Amino acid sequence: MTVADERLTFHAYEPYLSRVTELSVFRELYGGNRIILGIRNAPDGSDVRPELFVVMWCEDVVGRAREFAGVTVRPDLERVSDQVSTAVFLLRKGWSKKLGDRALIPAGTRSIRRHSPQLVRHRSAAVDDEVFPGQAVPFHAAGPGLPGHTMSADIYHQFWNALGDQEELIYAVVEIEESAQ
Repeated sequence: MTVADERLTFHAYEPYLSRVTELSVFRELYGGNRIILGIRNAPDGSDVRPELFVVMWCEDVVGRAREFAGVTVRPDLERVSDQVSTAVFLLRKGWSKKLGDRALIPAGTRSIRRHSPQLVRHRSAAVDDEVFPGQAVPFHAAGPGLPGHTMSADIYHQFWNALGDQEELIYAVVEIEESAQ
């Protein structure tokens, strides 16, 4: 993928990113770090949902991104919310006995950040990074029946390389109605 293609990809997904209200996502992105934007359909009761994963970063104030197709297995483990259509998780690169190396796993007990309209309305602007307890499911290469965000081994390898050498990453999920894609 060329730099010009990465810039076009960033601009194509910027409208989805603008739905995220968590300011730390933008501080990370525009502060030189990479983030993962997940775009998926609203819940439909299925155990497997297609999801698009977009690794985004800024270089010399120019946005760049790469997209990767995958699925989320058992998305009920990672609830966005009934009130909002976005959630933000903090993940770290790690290793798992079940998933092997190159897995993105929840970063300790501070694994999820959420904003609901009620919280935004009743909080001062100085408290924009309130962290709420929760659970994020891991990212890994496709495995038999394991919950999480998965891609084929080849695509996952490209995805992992796009993450660069950053150890912790923010994963922002945006749920959309099928007709909005």
